[in-house]
Amino acid sequence: MKVHKLFQTYQVCRSLMSRQKPPLHQTTSSYLPQLRYNTTDQVRYTVSHEAYKHVEDILPPSRIPQPPKHEVYPTPSGWVAPADEVPDLPYFVKRTKYHLLPIIEKEKPKGQPVTVVYYIDGDIWALEKELKDLIRPSLEFDPATRVHEVTQSIILKGHHENVIQEFLYEKGF
Repeated sequence: MKVHKLFQTYQVCRSLMSRQKPPLHQTTSSYLPQLRYNTTDQVRYTVSHEAYKHVEDILPPSRIPQPPKHEVYPTPSGWVAPADEVPDLPYFVKRTKYHLLPIIEKEKPKGQPVTVVYYIDGDIWALEKELKDLIRPSLEFDPATRVHEVTQSIILKGHHENVIQEFLYEKGF
């Protein structure tokens, strides 16, 4: 008798598991009520240009404004404006949208510090050579670098953000 009940339970479980379930969109849409919209009704509204000025006051700016001109650089925050004329070099380092130099120090997964310079246009290899020559005197060995042409970036092993930043400020970027 127990074996018979156990077998019946087994058959019920197998039949439930083998059933083909309908796709999710069919099951949920069958439970939702069908909404019908009357397309002949027109929505009436008025346009008020006077009231929109209050909306403009709370909207964020569409772009970052140009920084003001200062009498002395660097500013108290350490920011330096780019040179008025574009430097005549085989490469160009663009600033970020916040008008900063695109230099980042970060750590690799095993805790190794690296410095990354982004947004490099032109001869990226010439900049890499100049950065190596700049950093070489402070190290006991040849600096490890990696040039990534697709992302327009150079990765240097170690903490070199301040040295590279001063170098690029002197160049006029």
